[in-house]
Amino acid sequence: MPVKITDPNTGFPIGYSKVSQDVLIQSFFSAYRGSDVGRDPLGNFPRIPLPSWSINFNGLSKIKAVKEIFTNITIQHRYQGRYQVSSYNRNLGYSQFQQIQNKEDFTARYQINDVTITETFAPLLGIQVSTKNNWTFNIDYKKSRTVRLMVAQFNVTELRTEEFQFRAGYRISGLILPFRYRGKRAMLENDLRFDMTMSIQDNKTILRKIDNNLNQPTSGAKLVLINPMLNYQVNQKINLQAFYTRRVNKPVVTTSFPTAITDFGLKLQYTIQ
Repeated sequence: MPVKITDPNTGFPIGYSKVSQDVLIQSFFSAYRGSDVGRDPLGNFPRIPLPSWSINFNGLSKIKAVKEIFTNITIQHRYQGRYQVSSYNRNLGYSQFQQIQNKEDFTARYQINDVTITETFAPLLGIQVSTKNNWTFNIDYKKSRTVRLMVAQFNVTELRTEEFQFRAGYRISGLILPFRYRGKRAMLENDLRFDMTMSIQDNKTILRKIDNNLNQPTSGAKLVLINPMLNYQVNQKINLQAFYTRRVNKPVVTTSFPTAITDFGLKLQYTIQ
């Protein structure tokens, strides 16, 4: 191993400047993992992978007072962490007994283009509820972060996403309509299903130039979706659907324009067997 002597002008060991691949990757991993770079083991490939877990709890639905109203209550929480090296090649010029001149950096054992850390809470908190009168409700709050170090470009791109989603559904059979047909109250004999989805998503991509200490948003937007829908299965071949969709997009960067799109109508689907 090369002997590490600190350069008094830069504060870095000779052969390991601030643009050295070994310095960049190790500092990147420690900074975004929230650990002390001085205590983390050296290396571009961590021995211990980032953790992942999944938690589901449905004990509330077993409470007697709750069982009278709800058939199911499930609380969810999931996390997944991943450290990824996209590609690497062995450096033919690498040697354990390297000699450097003109304050150059030591040649790394592997040539690595970029590394990525991905952290996902999907969901951070999720609640699923089913009632005895055929209603279902889902609430999900999700967060994720993807951070990518481009070694040669000496910068970091960070994508952060945050989303809140609410879904509701209702199913009924034999719905009596508020009018008469041939002297009788009209009734829908088959299942009528109502579904509603509402979501708010906020995502932003930031370019962080390490050498210039510059943090610049490059893309991202706040997205709002409202989508109620009625679905009626007339018979085995015919399905009738009424829908409404509202999408609102508010970009982060000034080079993009806000948009709002509304769709609504009826859809008739006939299945040929």
